[in-house]
Amino acid sequence: MTTFWNSEKISVSVTATINPMPKTSSS
Repeated sequence: MTTFWNSEKISVSVTATINPMPKTSSS
């Protein structure tokens, strides 16, 4: 499960870098 969480965090980090906008605020 660690790999899954790591990938998730990496994806979020990449997304945040490309689109500097809090996904939590998107809701």
